[in-house]
Amino acid sequence: MARKYKQGEQIKSVAQYESAAKTLTFFMVHGRTTHVGWIESWQYRTLQNIIKSGAMYEAIPIGTNKKSREEVKDARSLTT
Repeated sequence: MARKYKQGEQIKSVAQYESAAKTLTFFMVHGRTTHVGWIESWQYRTLQNIIKSGAMYEAIPIGTNKKSREEVKDARSLTT
């Protein structure tokens, strides 16, 4: 089965995760694609430990017309 997402920018803090979670639906955790809903059900300490270990990255869609997080931010800043 082909992958639908590739590994993007590393998440280095909980604040960065919270910011990214507003525009992204999936993250890469330990090399696996994980939906934001699963991550939000984790205890805060678990999220901190995974981020601290360097195992969380943004999941970027492969071969689709979906906009990247930066493109979404740019579009929002133009409308406000």
